[in-house]
Amino acid sequence: MNMVTALHRLARHSKREIRPPQELTCHPGFEKLRLKLEAAKDKLSPRLLANMLWAYATLQLTLEPALLYTFDVLFSKKMDGMKPQELVNTMWAYATLRHKPCAILQNQVRRRVLSFPPGSLKPQEIANLLWAFATLSINPGEAALFHLESDATHHKLVDFKPLELSMTLWSLATLKRFPGAEWMDHVTNEIGMQAYKMTPQSVSNSIWACASMKYNPSFKVLNQTAQQMKRTAHQATPQALANTVRGWAVLNYYPKDESIWCEIEKKVCEQMKSSNEQNISNLIWAFAFLGREPSTELLHHLHEGIMDNIESFSLNGLVYSLWGHASLGIRPREDCLEALTESVGRVAESLNEVHLVNVLWAWVLLKYKPDEKVMEKIRERLQMFCESESPLPGVQEQLFQIHLAHVLLELDMELEIPEDILETARSSWINQTQRNVTPSEFVDNVSKILMQMEVAHSVEVLTPSRYFSLDILLDGQKLVLECDGPTHFTRNSFRYLGSTTLRDEFLAAEGFSVVSIPYFDWQNLGSCVDTKIGYLKGRILEASKNLK
Repeated sequence: MNMVTALHRLARHSKREIRPPQELTCHPGFEKLRLKLEAAKDKLSPRLLANMLWAYATLQLTLEPALLYTFDVLFSKKMDGMKPQELVNTMWAYATLRHKPCAILQNQVRRRVLSFPPGSLKPQEIANLLWAFATLSINPGEAALFHLESDATHHKLVDFKPLELSMTLWSLATLKRFPGAEWMDHVTNEIGMQAYKMTPQSVSNSIWACASMKYNPSFKVLNQTAQQMKRTAHQATPQALANTVRGWAVLNYYPKDESIWCEIEKKVCEQMKSSNEQNISNLIWAFAFLGREPSTELLHHLHEGIMDNIESFSLNGLVYSLWGHASLGIRPREDCLEALTESVGRVAESLNEVHLVNVLWAWVLLKYKPDEKVMEKIRERLQMFCESESPLPGVQEQLFQIHLAHVLLELDMELEIPEDILETARSSWINQTQRNVTPSEFVDNVSKILMQMEVAHSVEVLTPSRYFSLDILLDGQKLVLECDGPTHFTRNSFRYLGSTTLRDEFLAAEGFSVVSIPYFDWQNLGSCVDTKIGYLKGRILEASKNLK
């Protein structure tokens, strides 16, 4: 008992950073203590055995598989006598040592958890036990998870520390467990209340967990955690920053406080050398999904990061990076574009239908034709999908957009799409166009001003090809007014998104002259009708000259 106590105290000193683990374990006396303990381990009580393994894990020791298996056997024999804290410490130690206990012991742990009366586990114990299950990829089962979730609500949530709240959420998300909307409401509201005490990792884990569960916290909670990320961004790791921004994108949450973005972008730039490909591609995807244009400095660092990590980019990372740039209407640096494209060529055999069409769509928007070696592999992959039983499901509209680019914009990549698949894609595109023919309030407002100007026009008019619906078409002319709302621009810089630029190019190829009326221009005109009339007259006159 005294030997275990001594070992336990050494580990606690290490945990409190009084002495580093290596300094303690390298001491000549430590090995003697360890040998004596391991010789007597069969006689130890569950508490002492749990303390011994906890100390080993805390001291960052590397244990032989045979010794770990011996611990499995001993804990299996003593499981019925283990108290909550002893069980939690044991599982925490296993997870820290990255040792997955044998199946027999796993089943005993599940049963023992269910045997504890409600309220037996403290908040820290609930969080640590769930963390251990998630880290070791052990599914404790529906009953045990429900038991632990109930235990969490048995306590007052204010008893949970910020780390314990975020660990609990992260663990449940990792185990692919959704505890219900009401439970999540209570926990996330408490996270919002305690956000000011959270580390950036805890904020990141909480946002990542909600995104993984497809659960949207209240706007208030999202704002509270976003403000805390701003305050602590200087302490955040690259992964914490990337996961937070990606989580915001999945939750469709865009912090309106520009200072939040400034702090995050500043830290991302500082840490780019230590970022991996997943962090970089997640950031590009998230910025694009949220419609945020990266600053010039951030874009430079992202491109540097791509080049530094290009050999390790995953397939998803390559697709995200190409799609993200194209969606934002930003052409990557030429060396990045070539490197990403060459890497896609190397993994072309692994592209699924969505990957393939997204890559082709990105190249179309970026006006980029890869070299023939890459295109040959892409064509082979496309042909394989076209010959499958259910060719290219869910991507017909994008596929037809790619076809239009080849026909209307003469971006010939020599893609051979069978006529039957092309006809299905064409029908899907036309059906989508015809569904979106209800005039927006913005279109109605512009139309009313045109009426006062006695300018004959029609709203939501299908082009002769039926491929596009025009917001406003002036009668007897091929002059189009497109009333472009917020979804056509980046949120922070009002740059046209790639898809909007491509729309205008398609319409120009069909012979139309397009006048884009940005929503922010229209708002700035105020409520004065004469001002709006003057604005429209000027825009129409300029476009009419170009049309002639």
